[in-house]
Amino acid sequence: MKRFYMALAALGLALGANAQTTYSLDQNYNGKGYRFNESVLTGNENGRNLAINLNWDGTEYVALKQNIVGYAEAIAALIKNKPDGTRDSSFATNGIATNGVPQNVAINNISFLAGNKIYCSGSGWGGFVWAYGAWSSQTYGGGVVPPAVYSYGGTKLNDSMVVQIGSNGEIVTFRDNGNASQNNYAWIDASGIVSYTVDGVTFTPNFNRIASVPNSHYFTAGVTDTTAFIIKFGAGGFTKDATWANNGILRIPVADLSDDAFLDLVALPDGKLMAVYKGQIEGTSDPRIYTYRFNANGTPDSTWGTNGKIMQYSGVSKIAMLPMGEVAMLYEYNFSTTKEVGVVHYSANGQQLNVFGFPLLGNSGYSHDFAAVAISANEIGDIAICGSVRDSATGYDKPFTMRLKRNWCNVSANVTSSTSTSFSVHGMAFVAPTVAYVYMEGDEGYRYTDTLDANSNVSFDGLDENAFYYVTIVDANGCEMTIEVDLANLNVGVNEAEVSALSVYPNPATNVLNLQASTAISKVDVVNIIGETVITETGTVNAVDISGLTSGLYIARVHTANGQTATVKFTKQ
Repeated sequence: MKRFYMALAALGLALGANAQTTYSLDQNYNGKGYRFNESVLTGNENGRNLAINLNWDGTEYVALKQNIVGYAEAIAALIKNKPDGTRDSSFATNGIATNGVPQNVAINNISFLAGNKIYCSGSGWGGFVWAYGAWSSQTYGGGVVPPAVYSYGGTKLNDSMVVQIGSNGEIVTFRDNGNASQNNYAWIDASGIVSYTVDGVTFTPNFNRIASVPNSHYFTAGVTDTTAFIIKFGAGGFTKDATWANNGILRIPVADLSDDAFLDLVALPDGKLMAVYKGQIEGTSDPRIYTYRFNANGTPDSTWGTNGKIMQYSGVSKIAMLPMGEVAMLYEYNFSTTKEVGVVHYSANGQQLNVFGFPLLGNSGYSHDFAAVAISANEIGDIAICGSVRDSATGYDKPFTMRLKRNWCNVSANVTSSTSTSFSVHGMAFVAPTVAYVYMEGDEGYRYTDTLDANSNVSFDGLDENAFYYVTIVDANGCEMTIEVDLANLNVGVNEAEVSALSVYPNPATNVLNLQASTAISKVDVVNIIGETVITETGTVNAVDISGLTSGLYIARVHTANGQTATVKFTKQ
């Protein structure tokens, strides 16, 4: 199996995200999976999507900054889209709520609070609230928060409070005072700028990221001239949690850093913390991007990457949490002629499962200054992305949104005919275009490739006589299946009429993987992601003990008593 994965990596093709999932553009969203020009104003305005929140039902809220051409001011807007990408006209005015007052403003977080209120952390006036059918700035002492008080980031603490990073790098909280009026938020607390000492280093914080576990605690991250750090606070206050790291403070030794070194910070419900850091850490020679995961006590989580750290691709920025503890990381990449946005998909233990890239923008008239700003995933694992690209015709930034769907694959294939030097394969439930790759044991790449026809058939001839081949079939959704073809034994191949009767459960599995087929199973090989056989069971096999395996993605190669073979992916929790 190792040569197969190496071949796909060389081709830039995608492996399945787990036992039965991949990602693709959701064609039901605006008919193509993305949309540009999320305009609120008319004309050629600059604009950026700055935050996005994807709900379980497929609806989404998008925060937008739309500049007024020729002026410094902008309009802040909150947009609600239906699952198909059209505006939800039942929300605000035709699906768009604006703050109504031009100002130098941006929105960087969307929080859903009690009473069906939506609070948006942002710059300009500190934040905005949508409540009772109206959109307005929040209040401060009976009036509007001064423009100098704004937010670099925000996160929900509970159903009536949002904690933010203020314009001076301080922690600021906004609380709903319960009034029925629109302007019902009060700026109640600020941490001020204080100094801390940890590991013998005294520093004054300059926060730029914040994350919380609602009703529990929150974290802030930032840098000084000498160190990068993360601090854990209790819910609703500025008291450090002394049980975490070093008296509530975790320091990351660095050789070089910038004010925006932390690209993202995500607090997990189990008390763990993930952080995306950009900079040169001690012991390295170049600035890179790293993803850290820390345990609930602040120690590195050794189950994530290498001692809690993974070095990332250039262009990786934001994190979205998927079901079962999996992670999707937003990235953007500039090719010579086009731009690409996508996600890197990780298992819960930091094993890279896939990279899904979508090079769309070069085909849409947009060619410069591409920015993927935010990512959000819902409970079923679908993903929404927002950002902006520059319109090559006008020179103005245009916002975009993109929707990726989680595909549940149920594909199969079988050998329909063969000779000593040829064979034909038929695929079932694949989505066109579907490509078949042929290789032999020991190959580091593939030998032959062809696209399945309109009837999902493909044939290969002129092959080595009586040779043994592997055939991997990959479709447009990234769903894939590998079958074996033995030209020395023309009666042996993968007969998917039998394979379709194969059942492997539960999936994901924790201790035991059960197998059931219409024909007795005589052997099962369990293979890890790099092609190593880690378990072999022979005899009459109905179940395999997998309790000793580490968490991650595996392949079960099942052999039946009548010589048939099938491969099935499963996830060990």
